[in-house]
Amino acid sequence: MIPTPLTGLKSAIRGEVLFGEPMTHHTSFAVGGPADAFVVPYDADDVLNIYDYSCKMHVPVLVIGGGTNLLVGDLGIRGIVMKVGKGLDEILWEGDSVIVGGGVALSKFVSESVERNLAGLQYCYGIPGTVGGAVAMNAGTSAMYISRCVVEVGYILPSGEKMTLTHEKMGFDYRSSVVLRSGGLIEWVRFQLKPADPEALKANIEKIRDYRQRTQPWGYPNAGCVFRNPPAAFAGQLIDQAGLKGQRLGGVAVSDIHANFLVNMGGATSLDVIQMMMKVVGTIYNLYNIRLLPEVRILGEWSVPLPSWA
Repeated sequence: MIPTPLTGLKSAIRGEVLFGEPMTHHTSFAVGGPADAFVVPYDADDVLNIYDYSCKMHVPVLVIGGGTNLLVGDLGIRGIVMKVGKGLDEILWEGDSVIVGGGVALSKFVSESVERNLAGLQYCYGIPGTVGGAVAMNAGTSAMYISRCVVEVGYILPSGEKMTLTHEKMGFDYRSSVVLRSGGLIEWVRFQLKPADPEALKANIEKIRDYRQRTQPWGYPNAGCVFRNPPAAFAGQLIDQAGLKGQRLGGVAVSDIHANFLVNMGGATSLDVIQMMMKVVGTIYNLYNIRLLPEVRILGEWSVPLPSWA
């Protein structure tokens, strides 16, 4: 059954529209209930049409990129889920400066920058998702955040208004930015990179690749690090010390390679994931009096009450 406010959506945009689409198909965790409407805009004009439609029909819009840092509730998402991808995936190189569409795969952009012997983004090697999503959540490692290379961002507000935000106006923080906090969509990002010695850059990439292969789980759906690092500590180290590595609940397990990863061992549900997160948070609080907070975004509707920290 298509909710009445969404029945005219297909005629309002040129892009793809799916009703009752399972979010298991669009999150790296491979869990989550259905979205009322799942749309992929054809271009930036389509984005404006979607926002215009949502305002007129009083329907909320949730913007996602690669779905790599999301935990969607088992009852799904009400309203419109807008996936930024094709249609916003151009890359315009201008020497060591570049304008990148929000829908470009981060892996593709990093690879192209390395091929051009440009440094600055090599620490993002192996991080999944889109450029827009990575900038919105200020993705990166303990060595570097992607925001370090961001000059300005083309931002579309939920109202449909367009604006350009400077680096300072983006309000970057640990795994956050004004875009993530306020909603809306990143249409494009201008990055400033630096020329680098090809051999040194290649060696750096190989070192990062080897480290990720040794320290992160492969072969099972996951959403990367599930919890933020608390002050002066590492979430994965605390979870490991608590003896939680390898523990399983339903179809989800704490990775035995990196304890801050929860992995879908097959048939996991979003309920399994949130219950395992609750177990980890409770255990760490009881042992160390430290309250872990989620790095993964917890969205949608749930069949159980969520904890206060979710």
